Amino acid sequence: MKGMRKISRGKGFSGLLNYAATGENNEHGHGRLLGGTMAGTTPQALAREFKSIALTRPDIEKPVWHSSLRMPKNQDVDDETWGRIAVRYMELMEWPVDQSQWCYWKHDEDEHIHVIGNRVLLNGKVYLGQNENLKNTRVIAQLEREFGLTITKGVEYDDQGKIVMPETKQPKKSELEKALRTGDKPPRLVLQEVITAALADRPTTTAFLERLDAAGVEAIPNIASTGRMNGFAFRLDGVKFSGSELGAAFKWAALQKGLDYDQTRDSAELTRRREAAAGSEVDAGAAARIDQVTRATGGGAPTAGASGGIGAGDTAASRRIEQHPADVGELRPTTENHRVGPAQDDGQEGVTDVGRAEGLGSGVQKIGVDGAAKRLAKIGGPAEERDVTAKRAAWRQQHAALGAPQYRLTLKDRVARDGQDRSHNLGKSKVAGGHETFYDAAQVEAQLPILRRSNKQGFDVYITPIDPTYHYILVDDMTAEAVGKMKADGYKPCLIQQSSENNFQAVIKARREGRKDEQSIANKLVVDLNKKYGDPKISAVIRPFRMAGFSNKKPGRKNMFTVVKEIVTGLCDKTMELLSSLRRKIDSDAAIQAAEALKAERIERVATPAKHARYGPAREYHQQAHWFTKNGGVIDWSRVDYGVACEMLKRGFDRDDVADAIREGSPALGERKYDPEVYVKRTVDAAVKQVGVVPKKGSSFDIPKPD
Repeated sequence: MKGMRKISRGKGFSGLLNYAATGENNEHGHGRLLGGTMAGTTPQALAREFKSIALTRPDIEKPVWHSSLRMPKNQDVDDETWGRIAVRYMELMEWPVDQSQWCYWKHDEDEHIHVIGNRVLLNGKVYLGQNENLKNTRVIAQLEREFGLTITKGVEYDDQGKIVMPETKQPKKSELEKALRTGDKPPRLVLQEVITAALADRPTTTAFLERLDAAGVEAIPNIASTGRMNGFAFRLDGVKFSGSELGAAFKWAALQKGLDYDQTRDSAELTRRREAAAGSEVDAGAAARIDQVTRATGGGAPTAGASGGIGAGDTAASRRIEQHPADVGELRPTTENHRVGPAQDDGQEGVTDVGRAEGLGSGVQKIGVDGAAKRLAKIGGPAEERDVTAKRAAWRQQHAALGAPQYRLTLKDRVARDGQDRSHNLGKSKVAGGHETFYDAAQVEAQLPILRRSNKQGFDVYITPIDPTYHYILVDDMTAEAVGKMKADGYKPCLIQQSSENNFQAVIKARREGRKDEQSIANKLVVDLNKKYGDPKISAVIRPFRMAGFSNKKPGRKNMFTVVKEIVTGLCDKTMELLSSLRRKIDSDAAIQAAEALKAERIERVATPAKHARYGPAREYHQQAHWFTKNGGVIDWSRVDYGVACEMLKRGFDRDDVADAIREGSPALGERKYDPEVYVKRTVDAAVKQVGVVPKKGSSFDIPKPD
C-alpha cells in the first residue's frame, strides 16, 4: 500500500469533496463515501458541516487536510477492511479520532481511498501534524504488516536511522504542472539525463564541464574558502538546481567517483567558472532592478538603443538566442521516400488546461503525481521520445554501414554566442596535452542526450571513424547526379547520406596498409575523388562528417536532418585498386628519386666535402624533434611541430620543405587535428613570423656543422 501523493492542506472543502465524489471526469457515483465521523452524506452537506467548525478558528487559513492510500495492483480490499484501515491510519497519524471531523471516500478504480479531515478540532484546538509526510511512510509500512497486506518498497534508512536519499529525485508538483501546460520535459529530468551522459567514460573535470556547456547546461562550482570543492549547482534555461535537488547521484561525493578530478589541476578552471557565474548573477540582478525602477517611474521597459538604456539590443532576450520548436524540429524515423523536416504531431491532442476547482488546486493536485506523470508521458513525451528513438535508429544505421571500432565526436558551433566559437572535440579537454577519448558505438549512443541538446543549442554534430585497419574516404557536397555518376564509374560507397536539399555525402571504405606514408597516399585519392565528384577543397582522408539523425545548422540549410539514404556492406574494390596503384607509383618514384639523390649526393660530396647533403623531410623532422622530446614526459606534439619548423627555417629550409616535414614526420597528424592541411599552414606561418627570413626554393645555403 502506498500514499498516492504527499499529504496536502488547503483552504476550501467543496472542491476536494466534489472530486472525492465524482472523480476527475465529474462522473456521478465515481467515489463512494465509506465512513468517518461526519453526519452528512453528500459533498454539499459535508462541506457545510466542515465549514461550521472551521469558522470557529478564523486564524487557521488552511483547515483542509487530505491524504490518500492505494493498494498495489491485483490486491482488492473489501469496504469493511478499508474502514478498519482508515481508522487505524488516523490513530497512527495521531489524529484525535473522536474529537475531529473526517471522512473517507473510496474510488474502486485503482483501489484507493481519499481521507479528508478538518484540522480545526471539535474542542477548538488544531491538529498540527508535524513531519507528517515522513511519518506517513512509516505508518503505511506498519499498516501493511498489521493487516497482512502486500509489502511494498518504502523509504530506506541507514545504520543511523537517516533516510537514504534516492539516486535521482522526481519532479515536484509545480514542475509537472508546467510540463503539462507546455508539453516540455521538466528541466530536472533533462539535467539528470545530460549530466549522466556527460559522465560517460570518466572524463576529466574540464571535459565534463565542456560537455555540459555544449548541451546548454551551466555548471556552477561550490568552492569553500579553504579551496575545497563541495559540489556543483546546475542551471538550464534559467532554472537552477543544486546537486542534492537532482538526487544523491548528483552530489559531489557521487560525481567525484565518475570524474577524473585533481584539485591542483582543476582548481583554476573551477574558480574561474564560479566567479563568472557570480558575475552573471550580479548582472542579472542589476538588470532586474533597473527594469523595476524604469517601470515604477512610468518609463516602461528599456528600449534598444534608448538614451540611458541598456544599449542597442543588449537585453536578456537579445543575448539569449531562442530556438522556436518549429525552427529546431524533432526527427522522425524516415525512409528514402519520406520528406525530411520537423515532425508534426499528427492527431496528437493539445495540452489542455485542467483548471482549478475550489480548494483543489491544479491538474496535478486533481489527478495526483502518478496521474500527472502518465499524462506527461502522453502529452509532453511523444515528440521527444520519437526524436530520441529516431536518432538512435539513425545512428545504428550509420554505424552498421561504417563498422568502425571507435569514433571521434565533434561539435561545430554555428551560433557563436557573444562572439565566441564554442566548437570542440567532445572527447578531448582543451587543456594542453590533454588525453583524447574515443567512443565505441554503444558509448556514442549513450552520448545522445548531450548531442541532442547541443544540436538544439546551434551545434552541428560530426563523427570521425577511428580505425587502424580501414580508410573512410569522404566525398562531400555531392549532387544527386554526382552520386549516380560515381556509382556508374564503379565506386561502391558503404554509406550515402543527405544533409540538405540536393546535398549528399558518400563514404567509401577501403583497406589500409601499415606504411608510414599510407595517409598521404590516401590523401591523394581523396583529393582526386572530391575534385571529380564533390568538394575540391577537401584534402585529407581523416575528416569528420555529419552524424545521421541531427539537423543541419548551417545558415540556409533549413535545419534539415541528415538522413541515411543507402547502405552497402563491404569494401570498395575499385578504391582499393586505385590505392594499390598509387602505392606502386610512389614506390617506383621513390626508387628513382633515391637513385638520383644518391648520385647527386656523391657528386656533392666530391664537390663540397665539408658540407652535408640535405635530409629528406621526414628524416629532418625526426632529427630536429629529438631535441624537443629527449627529456621524456608528456609530449605536446603541437609545440614540437612549431619548434621543428622554426629550427628548419633557421637552417635554410624553405616553406615547402618545412610543411612536408611536418606532414610526413609529425606522429598521427590526421588523428590529432581536425584539418591537417590548415594546421600545417598555420604552424609554418607562425614559424615564419618568428624567424623572420625565409629562403626561397632553390637558393643556396650552408648547413651548420654538427655539434
